[in-house]
Amino acid sequence: MSGGNTLTPTINQPGTYTLTVTQTFMGVTCTGQASVTVTQNTAVPNPPTVTGPLNPCTNAVSTYTATPSSSGPAPTGYTWTVTGGTFTTTGNTATVTWTTAGQGSVCVTANNACGPSTQACLTINVGVGPAVPALVGPASVCEGDVLFYVINPADPNTASYTWTVGGNASFTNLGDSIEVDFSGATNGQICVTGTNPCGTSAQSCIAVTVLDVPAQPTISGLASVCDGEIATYSVGADPNATSYNWTVPAGATITAGAGTNSITIDWTGSNNGNVCVRALNACGQSPQTCFAVTVNDAPTAVLSGGGAFCAGSGGTINLSIDLSGTSPWDITYAINGVAQPTLVGVTTDPYIITTSTPGVYTLVSLDNIAPCPGLVSGSGTVTVNPLPSALLSGSGSICQGSGDCVQLSVLLTGTQPWSVQFSLNGTPQAPITGIVENPYV
Repeated sequence: MSGGNTLTPTINQPGTYTLTVTQTFMGVTCTGQASVTVTQNTAVPNPPTVTGPLNPCTNAVSTYTATPSSSGPAPTGYTWTVTGGTFTTTGNTATVTWTTAGQGSVCVTANNACGPSTQACLTINVGVGPAVPALVGPASVCEGDVLFYVINPADPNTASYTWTVGGNASFTNLGDSIEVDFSGATNGQICVTGTNPCGTSAQSCIAVTVLDVPAQPTISGLASVCDGEIATYSVGADPNATSYNWTVPAGATITAGAGTNSITIDWTGSNNGNVCVRALNACGQSPQTCFAVTVNDAPTAVLSGGGAFCAGSGGTINLSIDLSGTSPWDITYAINGVAQPTLVGVTTDPYIITTSTPGVYTLVSLDNIAPCPGLVSGSGTVTVNPLPSALLSGSGSICQGSGDCVQLSVLLTGTQPWSVQFSLNGTPQAPITGIVENPYV
């Protein structure tokens, strides 16, 4: 084993081998030695023991250690395999970052010159953090309700839930659901988080509006109306109310606004009575509020009658005004649309207008002590007929006993039918009536 400065010995026996190097230069001799022990392996190492976390979470970093067997050949190295994550190794340790939830594994072999040992493995259950809870429940409730809020569907990875309830509501924790009592509660949030060994989920919340029965409303409007008047009645808008239920006296009619906080009423034909209302929402209705209304009757005047008389005859025509309500009345009428002086303080019913003025008579207005304007109707026509006239003309001759006739013509004025009476040689003859032809022959 000498020669050159490189030795490549082939060893086929176990033992301790020593290399001695001697060099002499300029009369000085130096010596150096080095020894190695060669062990004879007769088998691969026994499997190592692997230790480390068995239930990590996704994205967690875990360290696993291989401990060599206390018996058998000593290992010179280790080979690692991992499923469900990525890893790095340093000697007998592996550092794993878990990326996939579910079942994974960490395996290792102990190696020597004769080969690897049987694999030693750990079965790993890689967990995930809890899902954000799917919270289900009503967002609008009534004060005093007792309701459930639940997680649906439930998350199989969640071990427990933490609930918070705002708005002064109380609750009973049932795990993946709660029972909430909204007695005395105000608007608020119901929130929940899920927890397991891998952490806590984000919070899931429902904003809850707590409705109360609407407050008793207050009605504003006219307390005194006239029969036939149109009037508006209203209440303040209640933010808790979704509609309003109005009632009116018999004969009155709601013409607009039904179901809202402001209505229009037609008081025609109505009696005294109450306008009432309740405010409603999904939680119930308010106490009823009523408003007393007096319906005042309007006086009435109806004009009728009429007739005709001959011009120059000095004749008159009577027109009648039938009145209702309490006297005295002030009456204004018109002839052919022209208002005449008001008849003040009329106390008789019916009131008679005696007139010789021709035209169409109508009523303009009526007032009495009632606060309501009167209702007027009807009309009457007075006609002055001109005097009729008759002009007789014509002549002729006939032979006595011949039976011949002579035509005489009567030219008429005035309005048909006419009655004409004539005389023969001063002797009055019988009148001719029902004449409609002009001239009459």
